[in-house]
Amino acid sequence: MSHPTNQMYVTENRLSSEGNVATAPPPPRVRKSEIEHKSDIPRRSAEAESDPGSITGLALREKKAKTLKVEREAELHRLKIQKMQGELMPIDLVERTQTINIQSIFRSFESASENIASIYNERLGGDRASLAEMITRMRKELERAIRAAEEKSKEEIKGLMAEYAATRRRGEKK
Repeated sequence: MSHPTNQMYVTENRLSSEGNVATAPPPPRVRKSEIEHKSDIPRRSAEAESDPGSITGLALREKKAKTLKVEREAELHRLKIQKMQGELMPIDLVERTQTINIQSIFRSFESASENIASIYNERLGGDRASLAEMITRMRKELERAIRAAEEKSKEEIKGLMAEYAATRRRGEKK
């Protein structure tokens, strides 16, 4: 008796048998969409979709795989276009460029420090031997600083790689 059409029929028959039409509540309005039958197509359950062995689960996984493949191909295509436009550079070229820049900075610093050493040596009244000694000490300190910077950068790069790997593992589905 929960169907709206059935309720209307029962209400009408009860009213006609009692004879008191004024005291009976009006029949509920029934929309056409409520009367129409529901679709005979069975709905997919969440269990069927999550079950990898079922046909719907297999179809869903297949669609996801195709979508991922299309996305990867689009990304590769975008990278190829950027490379052709000169927006991307190979890693080895970037490393060589950075090495050249860093070496240039060190040479400039070494030259400037030698000039400063000669100025101080002249003001303090030193001779050529003391100037040579100061320059030698400055070069050794510069080499020590370079080695320390290399070690520190290697450690930082390893840390960044480990962090990236951990982040990547967290984001992947298993």
